[in-house]
Amino acid sequence: MPSYGYVHVNSPEDNAAPLIANLLAHGVPAENIVLEVAAEKECAALQRLVGKMEPGDTLLLPNLAQLGRSSSEIRDGWKTLTGAKSIEVLVLDAPIIDTRAGKSLNGADISQLVLQVLEQAASAEQAFRRQRQAQGIAEARAKGTHLGRKFKDRGKNFPALAEMYRNGEISARSAAKMLGVGHGTFCRWVNEADQP
Repeated sequence: MPSYGYVHVNSPEDNAAPLIANLLAHGVPAENIVLEVAAEKECAALQRLVGKMEPGDTLLLPNLAQLGRSSSEIRDGWKTLTGAKSIEVLVLDAPIIDTRAGKSLNGADISQLVLQVLEQAASAEQAFRRQRQAQGIAEARAKGTHLGRKFKDRGKNFPALAEMYRNGEISARSAAKMLGVGHGTFCRWVNEADQP
């Protein structure tokens, strides 16, 4: 079965040469190595590569981070490769992650083990992110910081324009235009000002 290699770097300044050399040293033909240079983890080149691979083909990755920036992205990429596409995977910086047949452990067992570890890491990462967010919100509230969008300044002309609007001398749209806001915002401001 053919071997393929995939390398993702964030910018052209990143040195991909050592990663490519490592793939070549592991027997991947140069024409089967795909280099993707993208600031975001789009994986368009990886998607095309996986699309042309057949079940049983081998994909060599320099490291698991080539599949995504977060544990959940890596987990999803891993599921696609080893589950839906039945592609054998070898991660060069972690040789125990080798799903090829004939290894000391069954490739499917390794695949399931890695998937469980990734799922656990993804859920822990998500829980940690939620905890940090909750702590940040609690700290902001304790300091009295306003959360959300900043209030727009009503301007010094608002009280006079609001009074003219209440007296029917000007429309809400005209007053809003003079203040540089939408008429809905102006009407909300008037309602808020009228409440005790």
